[in-house]
Amino acid sequence: MTTEPFEPTHTVPPDGVATWATPNPALAPDNRLGAGLPVQLLREHTGWGHVRCSNGWEAWVDARLLVAIPAPTPPTAMPAEVTAPQPMPTEVAPPQATPAPAEVVPTPPPPPPPPPPPAAVEPAPPPAAEPEFAPTHLVPPTGLTTRERPDPKHKPDHRLDPGLPLHVVERAGDWARVRCSNGWETWVDGRNLAPR
Repeated sequence: MTTEPFEPTHTVPPDGVATWATPNPALAPDNRLGAGLPVQLLREHTGWGHVRCSNGWEAWVDARLLVAIPAPTPPTAMPAEVTAPQPMPTEVAPPQATPAPAEVVPTPPPPPPPPPPPAAVEPAPPPAAEPEFAPTHLVPPTGLTTRERPDPKHKPDHRLDPGLPLHVVERAGDWARVRCSNGWETWVDGRNLAPR
């Protein structure tokens, strides 16, 4: 696993995105990244993107489907306060006596129209909170190989590093489907999991 800091540059689109071990469209996808997952685009190659997840796992995806994270806008400097020039004093003529104005009876203004009744607005339901990642097990010191299906005949596709926290989603015999902190799910030998 790399020691470089994770700096996300894109997110996975709402429909998710399939992953490949190599940028070869003739091969079938080996895994899938969940919607909204932040990834770091390391490089591009003929439409393919080599990305890294927050847990250090890397894979190839269709770079055209990734959603770029906008760069932060630099703060704008506040303009310096400008003192307006003071006008030169002018000679003031003595006030002229003016006759008193005739008494004017003001016309009362018309009453304002009544406000319209407020429309009934139903409050929007609060958004459903996404489940937090709650690790239940750890990868043993020897690491763990992963498979797309709980079948020993199926070739391993990746390997998890020792000490990585995992959440067991379900079990099928000796197999366990686990979820990593970045939302990626896969199958491993559940007998080798270390309790947290």
